[in-house]
Amino acid sequence: MKRLLTLIFVILSILLLLWYFRIHKNTCNAWYNIDSEYTGNSYVIDKFENGTIAKDSPAIVLYILDGDSFLSQFRSYLKAKYPDQPLILISIAYKGINYREKDFTAPPQKPTSFHGYAHKYVNFINEELIPQVESHLDIVVEKRVFFGHSLGGFLGLYYLMECNNDTKFTDFILASPSVWWADDYLFSKVNDWNSSLLNKEVNIFTSTSNFDDSRIVSKFDAFWGKFTMKTSININLHILHLKDLKHSETGFETYKKALKSIIQ
Repeated sequence: MKRLLTLIFVILSILLLLWYFRIHKNTCNAWYNIDSEYTGNSYVIDKFENGTIAKDSPAIVLYILDGDSFLSQFRSYLKAKYPDQPLILISIAYKGINYREKDFTAPPQKPTSFHGYAHKYVNFINEELIPQVESHLDIVVEKRVFFGHSLGGFLGLYYLMECNNDTKFTDFILASPSVWWADDYLFSKVNDWNSSLLNKEVNIFTSTSNFDDSRIVSKFDAFWGKFTMKTSININLHILHLKDLKHSETGFETYKKALKSIIQ
Protein backbone atom coordinates (compact mmCIF):
# COMPACT_ATOMS: atom_id res chain seq x y z
CA MET A 1 0.00 0.00 0.00
CA LYS A 2 2.84 2.36 0.90
CA ARG A 3 4.56 1.66 -2.41
CA LEU A 4 1.30 2.32 -4.27
CA LEU A 5 0.84 5.67 -2.53
CA THR A 6 4.45 6.58 -3.33
CA LEU A 7 3.92 5.71 -7.00
CA ILE A 8 0.74 7.79 -7.14
CA PHE A 9 2.57 10.71 -5.56
CA VAL A 10 5.40 10.47 -8.12
CA ILE A 11 2.95 10.33 -11.03
CA LEU A 12 0.99 13.32 -9.74
CA SER A 13 4.23 15.26 -9.24
CA ILE A 14 5.31 14.56 -12.82
CA LEU A 15 1.91 15.63 -14.16
CA LEU A 16 2.08 18.82 -12.13
CA LEU A 17 5.55 19.62 -13.49
CA LEU A 18 4.40 18.98 -17.06
CA TRP A 19 1.43 21.28 -16.55
CA TYR A 20 3.67 23.98 -15.07
CA PHE A 21 6.14 23.93 -17.94
CA ARG A 22 3.34 23.90 -20.52
CA ILE A 23 1.80 27.01 -18.95
CA HIS A 24 5.13 28.76 -18.43
CA LYS A 25 7.05 27.58 -21.45
CA ASN A 26 7.08 31.08 -22.96
CA THR A 27 8.26 32.88 -19.83
CA CYS A 28 11.87 31.73 -20.19
CA ASN A 29 14.33 33.37 -22.56
CA ALA A 30 11.69 35.81 -23.85
CA TRP A 31 12.99 38.79 -25.76
CA TYR A 32 10.48 41.14 -24.17
CA ASN A 33 7.48 41.11 -21.82
CA ILE A 34 4.50 43.45 -21.77
CA ASP A 35 1.97 43.83 -18.97
CA SER A 36 -0.92 45.53 -20.74
CA GLU A 37 -2.82 48.32 -19.03
CA TYR A 38 -5.61 47.90 -21.59
CA THR A 39 -6.31 44.16 -21.41
CA GLY A 40 -4.90 43.44 -17.97
CA ASN A 41 -3.00 40.47 -19.41
CA SER A 42 0.72 39.71 -19.60
CA TYR A 43 2.35 38.90 -22.94
CA VAL A 44 5.59 37.24 -23.94
CA ILE A 45 7.19 38.79 -27.02
CA ASP A 46 9.79 36.83 -28.99
CA LYS A 47 11.79 38.07 -31.97
CA PHE A 48 13.57 36.54 -34.94
CA GLU A 49 15.68 38.67 -37.29
CA ASN A 50 16.12 37.28 -40.79
CA GLY A 51 18.78 38.39 -43.27
CA THR A 52 21.05 41.32 -42.52
CA ILE A 53 19.27 43.89 -40.37
CA ALA A 54 21.34 47.06 -40.51
CA LYS A 55 20.67 49.98 -38.21
CA ASP A 56 18.27 52.57 -39.67
CA SER A 57 17.75 50.45 -42.80
CA PRO A 58 14.37 49.27 -44.18
CA ALA A 59 12.92 45.95 -43.04
CA ILE A 60 9.55 44.21 -42.94
CA VAL A 61 8.10 43.54 -39.49
CA LEU A 62 5.57 40.70 -39.20
CA TYR A 63 3.51 40.41 -36.02
CA ILE A 64 2.25 36.88 -35.26
CA LEU A 65 -0.76 36.29 -33.01
CA ASP A 66 -0.60 32.90 -31.25
CA GLY A 67 3.12 33.14 -31.83
CA ASP A 68 3.89 30.13 -29.64
CA SER A 69 2.06 27.98 -32.21
CA PHE A 70 3.60 29.47 -35.35
CA LEU A 71 6.98 31.14 -34.73
CA SER A 72 9.19 28.06 -35.06
CA GLN A 73 7.63 26.95 -38.34
CA PHE A 74 7.53 30.47 -39.79
CA ARG A 75 11.16 31.08 -38.83
CA SER A 76 12.43 27.85 -40.39
CA TYR A 77 10.62 28.51 -43.67
CA LEU A 78 11.80 32.13 -43.82
CA LYS A 79 15.44 31.18 -43.26
CA ALA A 80 15.32 28.46 -45.89
CA LYS A 81 13.31 30.29 -48.57
CA TYR A 82 14.39 33.93 -48.15
CA PRO A 83 17.73 33.88 -46.28
CA ASP A 84 18.76 37.37 -47.39
CA GLN A 85 15.44 39.16 -46.91
CA PRO A 86 15.53 41.71 -44.06
CA LEU A 87 12.45 40.68 -42.12
CA ILE A 88 11.70 40.57 -38.41
CA LEU A 89 9.18 38.12 -36.96
CA ILE A 90 7.51 39.27 -33.75
CA SER A 91 5.67 36.57 -31.82
CA ILE A 92 2.95 37.48 -29.31
CA ALA A 93 2.02 34.79 -26.79
CA TYR A 94 0.66 34.67 -23.26
CA LYS A 95 2.62 34.65 -20.04
CA GLY A 96 0.64 31.99 -18.23
CA ILE A 97 -3.02 31.37 -19.05
CA ASN A 98 -4.02 31.77 -22.70
CA TYR A 99 -6.71 34.47 -23.02
CA ARG A 100 -7.10 34.43 -26.82
CA GLU A 101 -10.87 33.83 -26.69
CA LYS A 102 -11.15 36.90 -24.49
CA ASP A 103 -8.70 39.14 -26.39
CA PHE A 104 -9.60 38.23 -29.96
CA THR A 105 -13.41 38.37 -29.84
CA ALA A 106 -16.23 40.87 -30.15
CA PRO A 107 -18.78 42.35 -29.54
CA PRO A 108 -18.07 43.66 -26.03
CA GLN A 109 -19.71 41.61 -23.28
CA LYS A 110 -20.24 42.09 -19.57
CA PRO A 111 -17.02 42.82 -17.62
CA THR A 112 -17.20 39.32 -16.12
CA SER A 113 -17.42 37.61 -19.50
CA PHE A 114 -14.58 35.53 -20.94
CA HIS A 115 -15.25 36.92 -24.43
CA GLY A 116 -15.57 40.27 -26.17
CA TYR A 117 -12.41 42.22 -25.31
CA ALA A 118 -11.19 42.83 -28.88
CA HIS A 119 -11.63 46.60 -28.49
CA LYS A 120 -9.11 46.51 -25.63
CA TYR A 121 -6.73 44.29 -27.57
CA VAL A 122 -6.79 46.79 -30.46
CA ASN A 123 -5.62 49.47 -28.02
CA PHE A 124 -2.94 47.08 -26.76
CA ILE A 125 -1.65 46.62 -30.33
CA ASN A 126 -1.63 50.30 -31.25
CA GLU A 127 -0.62 51.92 -27.98
CA GLU A 128 1.61 49.34 -26.29
CA LEU A 129 2.76 46.47 -28.51
CA ILE A 130 3.95 48.28 -31.63
CA PRO A 131 5.49 51.35 -29.91
CA GLN A 132 7.34 49.28 -27.32
CA VAL A 133 8.57 46.60 -29.73
CA GLU A 134 9.73 48.96 -32.45
CA SER A 135 11.50 51.29 -30.03
CA HIS A 136 14.01 48.44 -29.65
CA LEU A 137 14.48 47.60 -33.33
CA ASP A 138 16.49 50.55 -34.73
CA ILE A 139 15.12 50.10 -38.26
CA VAL A 140 12.94 51.87 -40.78
CA VAL A 141 9.70 49.85 -41.01
CA GLU A 142 9.18 49.16 -44.71
CA LYS A 143 5.99 47.14 -44.22
CA ARG A 144 4.15 46.14 -41.07
CA VAL A 145 2.28 42.83 -41.40
CA PHE A 146 -0.46 41.34 -39.21
CA PHE A 147 -0.86 37.57 -39.01
CA GLY A 148 -3.87 35.92 -37.37
CA HIS A 149 -5.34 32.43 -37.66
CA SER A 150 -8.93 31.43 -36.87
CA LEU A 151 -10.00 33.79 -34.04
CA GLY A 152 -6.79 35.70 -34.75
CA GLY A 153 -8.15 36.27 -38.27
CA PHE A 154 -11.43 37.48 -36.77
CA LEU A 155 -9.42 39.94 -34.68
CA GLY A 156 -7.57 41.16 -37.78
CA LEU A 157 -10.83 41.98 -39.54
CA TYR A 158 -12.22 43.65 -36.44
CA TYR A 159 -9.02 45.69 -36.13
CA LEU A 160 -9.15 46.89 -39.75
CA MET A 161 -12.80 47.97 -39.62
CA GLU A 162 -12.36 49.53 -36.18
CA CYS A 163 -9.21 51.51 -36.97
CA ASN A 164 -9.77 52.40 -40.64
CA ASN A 165 -7.16 55.00 -41.54
CA ASP A 166 -5.49 54.65 -38.16
CA THR A 167 -4.43 51.08 -38.96
CA LYS A 168 -0.75 50.52 -38.30
CA PHE A 169 -0.48 47.64 -40.78
CA THR A 170 0.11 47.59 -44.52
CA ASP A 171 -0.69 43.90 -44.91
CA PHE A 172 -3.04 41.45 -43.20
CA ILE A 173 -2.63 37.66 -43.36
CA LEU A 174 -5.94 36.23 -42.13
CA ALA A 175 -5.87 32.43 -42.25
CA SER A 176 -9.25 30.71 -41.89
CA PRO A 177 -10.80 33.69 -40.08
CA SER A 178 -13.73 32.84 -37.81
CA VAL A 179 -16.18 35.14 -39.59
CA TRP A 180 -19.08 33.13 -38.11
CA TRP A 181 -18.20 34.01 -34.50
CA ALA A 182 -20.88 35.52 -32.23
CA ASP A 183 -23.80 34.89 -34.59
CA ASP A 184 -22.08 36.45 -37.60
CA TYR A 185 -21.10 39.62 -35.77
CA LEU A 186 -18.60 40.61 -38.48
CA PHE A 187 -21.38 40.52 -41.09
CA SER A 188 -23.24 43.31 -39.30
CA LYS A 189 -19.99 45.18 -38.71
CA VAL A 190 -19.05 45.13 -42.38
CA ASN A 191 -22.57 46.29 -43.30
CA ASP A 192 -22.09 49.36 -41.09
CA TRP A 193 -18.47 49.92 -42.12
CA ASN A 194 -17.62 53.17 -43.89
CA SER A 195 -14.61 51.95 -45.88
CA SER A 196 -14.10 55.40 -47.39
CA LEU A 197 -12.45 56.31 -44.08
CA LEU A 198 -9.58 54.07 -45.13
CA ASN A 199 -7.54 56.06 -47.62
CA LYS A 200 -4.27 54.16 -47.44
CA GLU A 201 -3.40 51.06 -49.42
CA VAL A 202 -3.86 47.76 -47.55
CA ASN A 203 -3.29 44.21 -48.75
CA ILE A 204 -5.37 41.34 -47.35
CA PHE A 205 -4.50 37.66 -47.80
CA THR A 206 -7.21 35.34 -46.51
CA SER A 207 -7.93 31.63 -46.81
CA THR A 208 -10.20 28.70 -46.18
CA SER A 209 -9.86 24.98 -46.93
CA ASN A 210 -12.10 22.39 -48.52
CA PHE A 211 -11.48 20.30 -45.38
CA ASP A 212 -13.37 22.88 -43.32
CA ASP A 213 -17.03 22.25 -42.58
CA SER A 214 -19.09 23.19 -45.66
CA ARG A 215 -21.12 25.65 -43.55
CA ILE A 216 -17.91 27.43 -42.52
CA VAL A 217 -16.76 27.66 -46.15
CA SER A 218 -20.17 29.08 -47.12
CA LYS A 219 -19.93 31.69 -44.35
CA PHE A 220 -16.41 32.55 -45.51
CA ASP A 221 -17.50 33.11 -49.11
CA ALA A 222 -20.61 35.06 -48.05
CA PHE A 223 -18.62 37.36 -45.79
CA TRP A 224 -16.00 38.21 -48.38
CA GLY A 225 -18.78 38.82 -50.90
CA LYS A 226 -20.20 41.48 -48.57
CA PHE A 227 -16.75 42.81 -47.79
CA THR A 228 -15.91 43.21 -51.48
CA MET A 229 -19.08 45.26 -52.02
CA LYS A 230 -18.05 47.68 -49.26
CA THR A 231 -14.32 48.03 -49.90
CA SER A 232 -12.57 50.91 -51.57
CA ILE A 233 -9.95 50.81 -54.31
CA ASN A 234 -7.28 51.02 -51.62
CA ILE A 235 -7.83 47.41 -50.51
CA ASN A 236 -6.15 44.63 -52.47
CA LEU A 237 -7.91 41.39 -51.56
CA HIS A 238 -6.37 37.96 -52.20
CA ILE A 239 -8.69 35.01 -51.42
CA LEU A 240 -7.14 31.56 -51.20
CA HIS A 241 -9.20 28.36 -51.37
CA LEU A 242 -6.69 25.84 -50.08
CA LYS A 243 -6.93 22.14 -50.84
CA ASP A 244 -6.76 19.18 -48.48
CA LEU A 245 -5.56 21.06 -45.40
CA LYS A 246 -6.90 20.75 -41.89
CA HIS A 247 -7.95 23.93 -40.10
CA SER A 248 -4.77 23.86 -38.02
CA GLU A 249 -2.63 23.64 -41.18
CA THR A 250 -4.02 26.64 -43.06
CA GLY A 251 -2.03 29.17 -41.03
CA PHE A 252 1.36 28.05 -42.33
CA GLU A 253 0.20 27.61 -45.93
CA THR A 254 -1.44 31.06 -45.99
CA TYR A 255 1.71 32.58 -44.50
CA LYS A 256 3.86 31.02 -47.25
CA LYS A 257 1.65 32.22 -50.09
CA ALA A 258 1.22 35.72 -48.64
CA LEU A 259 4.91 36.11 -47.88
CA LYS A 260 5.80 35.60 -51.53
CA SER A 261 3.63 38.60 -52.52
CA ILE A 262 4.64 40.77 -49.56
CA ILE A 263 8.37 40.36 -50.21
CA GLN A 264 8.14 41.08 -53.95
